[in-house]
Amino acid sequence: MTLIELLVALAIAAFIGGSLLGLLVGTTRSREFSESVALENQVVRGILELLSSDLRSSFQTQTGLNFVGEKTRLSFLKVGKEGLEKVDYELKNGKLLRNEEVIIEDKDFSISFRFVKNKSFLEAWETPGDKPDGVEVEIKYGGAIYRKIILTY
Repeated sequence: MTLIELLVALAIAAFIGGSLLGLLVGTTRSREFSESVALENQVVRGILELLSSDLRSSFQTQTGLNFVGEKTRLSFLKVGKEGLEKVDYELKNGKLLRNEEVIIEDKDFSISFRFVKNKSFLEAWETPGDKPDGVEVEIKYGGAIYRKIILTY
């Protein structure tokens, strides 16, 4: 073997090795990105499922102010194991609280509510003895925006 042949073989090996290394790095980055997106989707799906379950079992009495909502706060009665239970959701300092229990704490997380009545959207809900037809939930998390209308009946 001549020195030129050896240099050519080394160059080919370096090219193949570099290509394989680039492929490995790209695959690793892609996997990490996919896992982070999947985790974000699981968090959002879990929050929406909990909200949906609570709102579907919401209950309105004839007297008093039982269903109250603002942009980042929601409070209502629901039918639970012990009878009627009060449920409060609130976004406070990057934390989503449900009855004062932290559901998620992340500075990149935000949630907002709008209320549906007779096919119209309202920014707040404070109608005694009535509840909205649905609640639009908008979640911003991980650079994505998720919207869902949850019917309350």
